[in-house]
Amino acid sequence: MAENKVQDFFIAESSNEKNRGEVRLDLFMKKHKELASGNPNDVWKLDYYKNTTKLALMILLYIFAQDDDDISEKELNKVKKYLRKHRYILEAKDFDEIIDLAKSKMTIDIFVKYMKDSGFKEDILDNAIAEAKNVVKRSLVYKTYIDELKDGYLEQVK
Repeated sequence: MAENKVQDFFIAESSNEKNRGEVRLDLFMKKHKELASGNPNDVWKLDYYKNTTKLALMILLYIFAQDDDDISEKELNKVKKYLRKHRYILEAKDFDEIIDLAKSKMTIDIFVKYMKDSGFKEDILDNAIAEAKNVVKRSLVYKTYIDELKDGYLEQVK
């Protein structure tokens, strides 16, 4: 079942993070100097980027499961590719959150609940949507699912 592949992938990534996280975070911060200003008041930039990355992963899990209730190998590879670029910023607890959400099919209600519980606003959702749209560049079907997710979020928050 696809959920097992997805869970196994995130579990493996989570365990790898415990061993190599520090080194990769240093490399990531060198690459993204705008996040590493040295000013302690700018810690929010790193947290914002991390939360945007988590939301983008959740959006990808949502849209890939919508078309056929399963995440194909091709779709899982897109998630892996996105994660490879951004995993440096995620901690083990972030992977645990994603694993918990990947255990069941992501729905609009689950997504909205996560957004509310985390205290996220529409601007971080817009940034995560932009990230997810970059992953599925040419697929109008996936972009339609992203628009449905945002519309469902906006309906439930009003």
